[in-house]
Amino acid sequence: MKQITKTTTFVLVTALAFTTVHAPSAEAAKKVTLSKKKITLTVGKRAKLKLKNCKKKVKWTSSKKKVATVSKKGVVTAKSQGSAKITAKAGKKKYTCKVKVIAKNSDSTNTSAPSTTQTPIALTTPPPMTNSSATASPAPVVSDSVINNFTTLKNYILTNGTTNSSGNKFIRYYDSDNTPFDIEYSSESKTFYFSFPFDYTGSDYTVDSAFVLGIKEASLGSATSAYKFSYSNGLWGLYTCTTNTANITDHNTLTWTKLEGTYPTEGNHLANNLSNSALNLGCYGWSYLLRDSVNMTLNDLGFSVS
Repeated sequence: MKQITKTTTFVLVTALAFTTVHAPSAEAAKKVTLSKKKITLTVGKRAKLKLKNCKKKVKWTSSKKKVATVSKKGVVTAKSQGSAKITAKAGKKKYTCKVKVIAKNSDSTNTSAPSTTQTPIALTTPPPMTNSSATASPAPVVSDSVINNFTTLKNYILTNGTTNSSGNKFIRYYDSDNTPFDIEYSSESKTFYFSFPFDYTGSDYTVDSAFVLGIKEASLGSATSAYKFSYSNGLWGLYTCTTNTANITDHNTLTWTKLEGTYPTEGNHLANNLSNSALNLGCYGWSYLLRDSVNMTLNDLGFSVS
C-alpha cells in the first residue's frame, strides 16, 4: 500500500505539472499518436504501449518475435537481445515503436529514449556537486556509525555489484512496476550515487525523467540531487538541490533550483513539488534496496526517513 501511495502521488503531481502549464487544443487532443516511439527493455521485462485518442480496433504486431512480442493489448515483452519494431494498425494507418532489447547484466535502464534536443541525465552521470540551494547549510559532522555503515555499503557494492559502462559498480532493486532503483559507487570520485528513472504515459502526454542523488565520502552529511524531466510536448527542466542528508525524509519539502530547461518560470512551484515527489519515491525504492542487500535503512546512512 505504501508503494502504491507514493507512486500514485508522483503520477498525480507529474500530471498536475503538465496540465497546469499546458492546455492542449481540442484539435490536438483528437490526434492519434503512439505513446512511445522508442523503448529499451532488459530481457524478460515488459512495457505497455497505447494508441492514444484512437476509437478504432487496434492490431499489434512485432517485426521480430524472437526479440520482442506484443500482446493484443499492446504489452511488449522482451525475449532476446536485439532490435524490433512494434506496429499498431488502426484502420489503414500504422504507428511504429522501435524496441531495443539488452542483456540482463547491462546497465541500461527500462526507459524511453530521451529527446535529442537536450542533454539527458544518464544514471551514471553525477549531479552538480555544488551548493545549488541558497538555504543549504554546511554539512554536519556525521557519527561513527554512519561512517561505518557507508563503508559497509561501499564494500558490498564493490564486491557484489554489477559494472556499468563507466566502470563503476552498482546494485539494483526493481519495484512491482519494474522501475529500477540503483545505488552506485564511483571509486574515482569517491561518491555514492542513488538514482532511478521514471516514465509515464497519461491520456494526453508522456513524460520521461531521471533522478540522481550524490553523496561524497568526504562529506557524508551533505547530499546534492538533480532531477530532469521531459514531457512529450517539448517542455523539460533540470532542477537541483543541495541539503544536509538529515534533512531528507520520505515527505520532502526542499527548495530546488532550476538550472536549465523550457519549463516556464511560472510553473517553478509545480516543478519544485515534482522534484520533491520524485525524491520521496526514490527514498522508497532505495530503502528496499538497502534492506535486501546490506540489511540497512536510509536512516543508518544519516537520512530521516520514517
